[in-house]
Amino acid sequence: MTLARRVAKLEADRSTTEIVLAWLTEAQAYPSLPAYVATLLDAPDEAFPLMRIGTQVKAVVRASMKGTPEEVWRAVRRSFGDACVLFDLVVRCNLEAHSLRELEGLRWALLTKWLGLLAAEAELAKRSRSGDPEHAQREATDWRTALAISLTSLYAEATARSSIEERYFAGHAVLFPDLAQELADLAARLEGLADMADVLPELRAEDGAPFALDDLQQQAHEAAPERTMELVTLARVAALDMLGERKRAEAAMERYLRTMAPLMQPTQEGGTGDGAPPEAAPSAAP
Repeated sequence: MTLARRVAKLEADRSTTEIVLAWLTEAQAYPSLPAYVATLLDAPDEAFPLMRIGTQVKAVVRASMKGTPEEVWRAVRRSFGDACVLFDLVVRCNLEAHSLRELEGLRWALLTKWLGLLAAEAELAKRSRSGDPEHAQREATDWRTALAISLTSLYAEATARSSIEERYFAGHAVLFPDLAQELADLAARLEGLADMADVLPELRAEDGAPFALDDLQQQAHEAAPERTMELVTLARVAALDMLGERKRAEAAMERYLRTMAPLMQPTQEGGTGDGAPPEAAPSAAP
């Protein structure tokens, strides 16, 4: 067998997921999604990710199955639809993570400035032997609540993203290197504030309860399935729309909204219902 034929056989053995992972690994050689996109600005159409992925998927399906032209076409369309879902998930996870980093980065800056004000107020009250203890406690409670929201948001998104990576990408990370590092650094800074919450008198809880990161991680774990379902559903809807399946895209979104509606209803304990995303692959196939 010639080298060209061996290469062709290897290509034909690759699954849709493997084709997308090969592209993702290549793309992540660049530090960020914008840096990668910049390399495509003057590239020919066939260099664009979905064009390349589609060409490879088509070759794999045609080489690996026999049947009528109609059957082969349906198989190609089905596999390309799956590839579109995976591709959208990569882009969506990176864009959502970028937005979260921007939002929680601003919250970290606010919490840091706020901490300085609380410390100054505490020092002024100490020196003047005056102040409003109830106001100071409310401020401390609000500060701790804002920090808890920020950390829970980061933990929940990371848990949902990890679930997607394990389920659909064979455990391969979907974030580009710079963004992954920035999120890790931001989480570390926020956790540093959490450490201070139980040390500084002006930040202590009224009942003396510690700032429990384990509790926040548990809350994030419970919230993550709904977020996973949302990301996967939106990716599938986008793929269906890309394939021209507008009615099926609308039906998929309607099913998702019907599924989520009961989960958003308050329970007797005052929380929301619990749900898990479907285990099936996020196919966009007919």
